[in-house]
Amino acid sequence: MNKIISFGGGVNSVAMTIMLYKRGEIYPLVFADTMAEHPETYCYMDYFEREFLSKYGQKIIKITPFETPQYYWPAQKGISLEDYFIKCKSVPLAFQPACSVSYKRHPLSQYAMRPHIIGFALDEKNRATNDIYPLIENSITRQGCINIIRNEGLKIPRKSGCFFCANQRICEWEELYRKNSELYKRAMALENNSHLTIRSDYSLTILKERFEAQGWKRLIDYDYEELTPCMCIT
Repeated sequence: MNKIISFGGGVNSVAMTIMLYKRGEIYPLVFADTMAEHPETYCYMDYFEREFLSKYGQKIIKITPFETPQYYWPAQKGISLEDYFIKCKSVPLAFQPACSVSYKRHPLSQYAMRPHIIGFALDEKNRATNDIYPLIENSITRQGCINIIRNEGLKIPRKSGCFFCANQRICEWEELYRKNSELYKRAMALENNSHLTIRSDYSLTILKERFEAQGWKRLIDYDYEELTPCMCIT
């Protein structure tokens, strides 16, 4: 198979796709679905297909542990990332990208031979390995990616990633709690089931109590910020 774009549904991969397609470099977009992405990411993918990819006769190819189990390791076949953590009585942990490897990188590498085309921006050049990185090659930063999307007249996607990602900042957990409390409860259930915490400083139960407290001052979120980006494709 020819090269593929490893598509994450976030700012970088959307901007990279726009840049490549407008240069006439049309490659298939492949999205490895953990079945636990933010709802806004799924909505944006539909929007991007309709408003941009349709002009090129393209759709996003989705691989999942249910519909395409042949690309997954035996332990991940037919089970979502969320249910996998429940079954193993575990939680995602920062600095340990096992979930990204099992549910993103490995199935993509089984779907198509590497190198893949990956949307790491210039700000993330330290993450580059042996794949193809058009944004880095063209010295495009994350802000440059935002500009590319805006210049195309498209909406800016939210940061991609699982709703229970361990690299989320406290403000992102608060946003999840206030905008989609059911997903926050499901993330709490992972902690309760495993007796582990996703974050190293606070459990999601404690954060919930603080989010609800009247007059509570927002915690200063020094912890992971941009220092430890999620290892998933953005």
